[in-house]
Amino acid sequence: MLSRREMLRRSGNGAGLLALAGLLGDSALLSRSAPAADPLAPRPSHRPARAKSVIWLFMNGGPSQVDTWDYKPDLSRRDGQKLDNFDNKTGFFTEAVGPLMKSPFSWAQHGQSGTWASDLFPRMAQHVDKMAFIHSCHTESNNHSPALFMINTGSTRMGFPCVGSWTTYGLGSESRNLPAFVVMSDPLDRGLPKGHASNWGAGFLPSIYQGTWLRPKGDPIDNLKLPAGLNDSAQRAQLISSQS
Repeated sequence: MLSRREMLRRSGNGAGLLALAGLLGDSALLSRSAPAADPLAPRPSHRPARAKSVIWLFMNGGPSQVDTWDYKPDLSRRDGQKLDNFDNKTGFFTEAVGPLMKSPFSWAQHGQSGTWASDLFPRMAQHVDKMAFIHSCHTESNNHSPALFMINTGSTRMGFPCVGSWTTYGLGSESRNLPAFVVMSDPLDRGLPKGHASNWGAGFLPSIYQGTWLRPKGDPIDNLKLPAGLNDSAQRAQLISSQS
């Protein structure tokens, strides 16, 4: 019968052997067979791309599209009118649904493309010819969480891979030692968006493709630093004693 100390010693050695087996397997040194396919290995795209990285900015509760870049002239003409055949009981704010309201900002066309932009962003409006606008986004949900799932995963239901997971799945990563893509939430730490991690999860894809959330305050990721009172030499001594 094993004592508790002997059981812990053998278990510790076993954990080290598992890690060693993984390293040897990645280097094709464990057997004569080829190493296992790396799920994060870089893969070429269908066409050569100039972009080296992508920053996806999603402002939960940000300015409305009809106040920024999606010009709706008919909305101005119908300002104050009741929306026919609209069921105000389809959302949470059943008693706060009023008539149509036009944007409070002025609109003008800019650049050679003649892109409409409100005066909310006067300096950005000077660069519309360098920007691409997608006005075809549509969802049949008017509630917060399903709408966030739709813009981040393409579905109003949770459990589907986000755009970052699909990108990593298709293109891989430049480094195995760093996350393929990271997620940064509100820098003032006022909370996560509706649906939380489902907005940057891998869904039905392997979990290696999910995003790595960085905390806005304190250590961004757990266990990156040694505990207080433990230095490198002391940690090394602990590792050696656990394997002896």
